[in-house]
Amino acid sequence: MTSNSPPVGEPDVPGDQRSSPAPHSRWHSAPWWAGIGGLATVFATVIGMAAWWFPRAPDSPSPNGPLFVTVLNQGGLDNCGDSEFYVAKSFDEIKSVMPMPPPDLYREEAAYERRLQTWVTSVGGWKKTNWIEFSVEGGSSRVSILTGLRVNLVSRTHLTSKTVLSLNGGCGGVAPPRPFVADFNTTPPRVEAVSGKTEDAAGNLVDAKPVTFPFKVSATDPEIFNFSVGPGPECNCLWTVTLFYTQAGRSYRKLIDDNGQPFHGVPTDHVPEYNLWCVAAHRSAPGRWSTCH
Repeated sequence: MTSNSPPVGEPDVPGDQRSSPAPHSRWHSAPWWAGIGGLATVFATVIGMAAWWFPRAPDSPSPNGPLFVTVLNQGGLDNCGDSEFYVAKSFDEIKSVMPMPPPDLYREEAAYERRLQTWVTSVGGWKKTNWIEFSVEGGSSRVSILTGLRVNLVSRTHLTSKTVLSLNGGCGGVAPPRPFVADFNTTPPRVEAVSGKTEDAAGNLVDAKPVTFPFKVSATDPEIFNFSVGPGPECNCLWTVTLFYTQAGRSYRKLIDDNGQPFHGVPTDHVPEYNLWCVAAHRSAPGRWSTCH
């Protein structure tokens, strides 16, 4: 580094004259400045390497972005939270070892379903999920723009189940105004918005037009979506959903699954189904259980 200060040191004088020290300068010498420049270069190199090894975290509050997506309900039937469990053995093979429904199933349904699901899982079975209901809510007053949904087909395997145990006691209610269906005849499944039903101010059912992307959500304006497995082959299809959106010019994606696991979808099946509400009603008459499918 070159200093802009005037040169320092003793001036050239005739040999017969006595030299006198130069007045003290407020500027450091050129070697001093050169040393400082070298240290600055070292510090800049260290800082640059640290920035390369330890990049600054993104501005978003989480890798999935600033939206909150929650699965509110799921079930085996469209717009219905009732449960269907698939087991690899016939009903005659399992009826003596499976947890039987209590006589008062209406009061004990939730506890019984937990016991049943634990048992089904222990014998290699699984719960069918052909329908989910999920909410999308912003984490701040900023508006997020939802740009699309995609179904991820994790796997498609042959359906080997021999029995379906169902707790389908009947479904009701108004379908949410944002229903989507996935066609599992294609790979990947094609997602399509469909018309639904909603209530007007007078409480009357009216048609709701299919939604079209993009549209907006925020913390004060959440949305609820209804997503169903549509037509497709007979299979045990493992699936998840990806929601795409943007906020403040940045793009995000959010994976929707079953607590870290894919959903089990069955577009079509011909497996004998046994309604456990019927079994509970005939608990004291096992000979009539054959009428429950």
